[in-house]
Amino acid sequence: MSILSLIKLIKTGVNMKIIELLKKENIKYKEVEYSREATIFNVNNKLNLVVIYGNNNNFMMERELFYYLNTHKLHYAICLVNKIEKRLFLLTFKIKHNWLLSSFSGTDKERLHLGKIVLNNPINEINLVNFLLTYN
Repeated sequence: MSILSLIKLIKTGVNMKIIELLKKENIKYKEVEYSREATIFNVNNKLNLVVIYGNNNNFMMERELFYYLNTHKLHYAICLVNKIEKRLFLLTFKIKHNWLLSSFSGTDKERLHLGKIVLNNPINEINLVNFLLTYN
């Protein structure tokens, strides 16, 4: 089963499949149930990986989720899953003062459209695993 298939199962509440993948790759993790729309995986106490789903390339980031991530000391990354086209995108944030912080600071909106930056950051399943292994 591909990583994309495993990640898609998270949306339906079947988190065991991605956990099996993380175990298979010997990636240390802790699952943090955040909301119905997002699951956070703490990878080896070095990275918070957020998985967010969309039916197209139109992804939204909740202010509350952003502040949750930005107030923790860990780096964070956002894996965006386009369920219709079966495409993955990965946004990484190694510093706390980034474009996402500036975007939320400049508005009172509770949700931000992530926009074209998503399309500029596609990733395949193999590179996603390799990225996660760098934090293991």
